[in-house]
Amino acid sequence: MLQSICQNPQLVETVLHTVDSLVIVLDQDGIVRAMNAAAVAFTHYDPEEVVGRYHWSDFVPVNEQDKVESLFKNLLKKRTVQNVEHHWITKEGRPLLLKWHNAVITDAHDKINYVIATGVNITDQALLEEELRISRKVVETGDPVLITDANLRIIRINEAFSRVTGYSEADVLGKTPRILSSGVHDQAFYAHMWQSLSTNGNWAGEITNRHKSGHHFTEYMRIAALHDNDGQVTHYVSSFIDISAAKANEQKLRFLARFDSQTGIANRDYFTQKLRQSIQTHQHNRQKGLLFYLRLGFLEKMEAHYGNAFVDTVILKVLHDLEHTLSGYQYFLGRVTGSGFGICVQNVPRTAGLKTATHLALEMVELTKHYPLAIDEEEERFNLYPEIGICTFPGANDASLLDAEALIHHALVASQKSRDKQECYEFYSNALQRAVDESHQLEVALNHAIQKLDEFELHHQPQFDAQGRVTGGEALIRWKHNGILVPPGLFIPLAEKTDDIITINRWVFKQAVAQLHTLDKSGLLKQYPSLSINFSPKCIMAADLVTFLQNELEQTPWIAQRIKLEVTESSFIHDIDAFKQRLAEIKALGFKVSIDDFGTGYSSLSYLTELEFDEIKIDKSFVSKLSKQCERPCRVIKSIISIAKALNVNVVAEGVETPVQLEALKALECAHFQGFLFSKPLPFPALIGLLTDNQRSAAPIGTA
Repeated sequence: MLQSICQNPQLVETVLHTVDSLVIVLDQDGIVRAMNAAAVAFTHYDPEEVVGRYHWSDFVPVNEQDKVESLFKNLLKKRTVQNVEHHWITKEGRPLLLKWHNAVITDAHDKINYVIATGVNITDQALLEEELRISRKVVETGDPVLITDANLRIIRINEAFSRVTGYSEADVLGKTPRILSSGVHDQAFYAHMWQSLSTNGNWAGEITNRHKSGHHFTEYMRIAALHDNDGQVTHYVSSFIDISAAKANEQKLRFLARFDSQTGIANRDYFTQKLRQSIQTHQHNRQKGLLFYLRLGFLEKMEAHYGNAFVDTVILKVLHDLEHTLSGYQYFLGRVTGSGFGICVQNVPRTAGLKTATHLALEMVELTKHYPLAIDEEEERFNLYPEIGICTFPGANDASLLDAEALIHHALVASQKSRDKQECYEFYSNALQRAVDESHQLEVALNHAIQKLDEFELHHQPQFDAQGRVTGGEALIRWKHNGILVPPGLFIPLAEKTDDIITINRWVFKQAVAQLHTLDKSGLLKQYPSLSINFSPKCIMAADLVTFLQNELEQTPWIAQRIKLEVTESSFIHDIDAFKQRLAEIKALGFKVSIDDFGTGYSSLSYLTELEFDEIKIDKSFVSKLSKQCERPCRVIKSIISIAKALNVNVVAEGVETPVQLEALKALECAHFQGFLFSKPLPFPALIGLLTDNQRSAAPIGTA
């Protein structure tokens, strides 16, 4: 059988029939030409029953045949070694999961003669992994748990389930969850449940079920669908909490004494009590506890704008989503202040404390920074301005980390510090006070620097068109203190607290004008047609801004045609009428205005009918997601570009860092780009060099 593929066929036969792995020899049409002894033993097929037939015919499950045939054709096309997994059906009809190593055999003329498929049986390994995955899911929670297969046959319950429902494992194994049905809910209820499971992979809500004794009980249930690597549902995992007692009238007073009436989570007193107990437990079990204080800074402003009922709805929705985020952990929640919530995550391995805390903080930020809410039947995204403080307990040498009240206070202090951080979260530590002191020292140094204005530098980040040509740029301030560049994210927020930001903005403007003069004298101004300058809300709304701009125009009239004032939504989001008047004054002087961070606020569409802009900058938070193969960012960016075209304004995409993002933006008909893919922010001499090279070559500049 194998004599045509080797000069020593007897040796080949001996080797193939000695190895433990399955070996199948195929021709280039996919027809089986030989199989070794291991393949016979595994599949129970005699060689004459297999040889001469397509290997994806009767030996591969019907639902995998197209996949296997496609893989085989791809192997012939690419001629590279192929590692794949699929099932092979034994003679008795039992499916075995095999891991195949496929390679082509060519002759002296590089023509494919055969394909050698070497398989290893991984059926037991896969079953073991599945069992471990299910077991892990069971022990993740102390709540009652029920697990079914994809056909809704119960395969496992835990002790809590038996305790709450009265049913033993022997009572329910092999049956469906209908055994618990109380008959209270109609078909629409279950249809909604299954729609949620099908769409989102999970469902949560209240349901009334029947105890084995016959009485009904109400529970808050969560159901999650588990999927295999191909996205097919393999199991359903259900956990629930019996809330019958909480619903009973005799328990209402106790409930209100311990829980927040608006949200149903623990109030401050009860949360503190539970935290105290948790601290004591963690002192003995050698695991970490995590305390988060989450404040949603925008709730108060939303309440003034939309009313109490709307804010109550938002809080409940956020808490529901927050519980979904925390579903894999042991935790409890509490309302510590009006707009602040305590979250205690328990029994985290000591070695994973920091990693887990950081992961959860980022999840909370992602949840609340661009939060979808329906306003007048239209979904908008709100920045709820999360501020997250984090404490870990118990601490090695800090007694305050063993006191519940002190721990809450530490988390609250850390959350206040998080306001200065783009990440929106901060850990409490003994170094936090030192950081506060250092911040004060930095503020003193900044004040000194502003007096002399000799430590600041102006950098430029060029903007490009789709052909890689410079179309303008953005002026960015840099502060070199004691020879070290201080990140703008550190000193700009400090300057924003006072009128120092106005001084800084105006220094940037004057420096930019001086550098444009230099470019003009060098004959390079045509290579740099426009320059955007960030103006803070305080600077935009300063009483003497118009006078300042008029004075600059008197000295250099043409700068109005070159400089764009770049503003963020926070410049006008709180007083659109005042900003509208100021915008008219600025445009009357001939300056153009650009919106920075477009779409990250909550009134992006409403103000477009009120205000006139010349440019919209797509925020990098949208651009960065283009690399994740997610359709939603594409739709958002496409909508922004469509709006811009309808309004006849320019569009610039910020934060373009990868070729994938660039190509996606081009496909969406975005015309101008800014980001590290093209150029980092450059000192002015480096900008001159870039523009000089561009002028000499008169050709598109490549990406950096």
